[in-house]
Amino acid sequence: RNPIRRVGGNGLLWDNDLRPEGASLSYTRGPFSAAAIGLWVDESAQDDDSFVLGGQLAWAQPLNSSVNLLAGAGYFNFADVKGEPVFFDGDPRGNSVDAAGNYLNGYEELELFAELTFYLADVPVTLSADYVQNLAADDFDTGYALGGKISLNTGNGSLQLSYIYQDLEADAVLGKLTDSDFIGGGTDGKGHILRAGYSLTEQIRLNGTLFLNERGGDLGGEEDYQRLQLDILFEY
Repeated sequence: RNPIRRVGGNGLLWDNDLRPEGASLSYTRGPFSAAAIGLWVDESAQDDDSFVLGGQLAWAQPLNSSVNLLAGAGYFNFADVKGEPVFFDGDPRGNSVDAAGNYLNGYEELELFAELTFYLADVPVTLSADYVQNLAADDFDTGYALGGKISLNTGNGSLQLSYIYQDLEADAVLGKLTDSDFIGGGTDGKGHILRAGYSLTEQIRLNGTLFLNERGGDLGGEEDYQRLQLDILFEY
């Protein structure tokens, strides 16, 4: 599993399904935690392999008996990307490419994030913010996600509701690794993500996600994008 924290569960930098190849190191001491990664992104027989080195630092601090704050930063440097052919299937997933179809920019992603957890009328609430900037690009180089989540006990089961607004410019992150569901995958889009989850039993859960997005505004003609996902999860 990807050891890098996804604040608020968003996929601004990393898709939830990503299972990387490489090595990682995690460390926790009191309120402080850190994670470092060295992962392969693309292997090439004709050229140097593309890989990413980086990590996250986080600090979790109770503000009082019912309010907790998590804040931190991350940095991820993708080597051998600029000028290389687009990885895997040739689809840049929103990233800028040159006339030959090669990546126009490198990717040095600086991330800042925060998460605040508290109780409102005995209901747990989580607010989150995630920001990223690609230091190796001059244009369309930023993205952010702002969200909130509440958890309710209904008597028969537990209900979770969440909302995220995400805006991800074309070259803010490497499009191959970000959320594959938001805007249909990749970068160069913005919009709303609404989720609901209901636990019928300890083993059965119903989930629904609605994407109301716009994509293509930076590098092409902007268009609406909507997707509804319904899932049944069984644990055994």
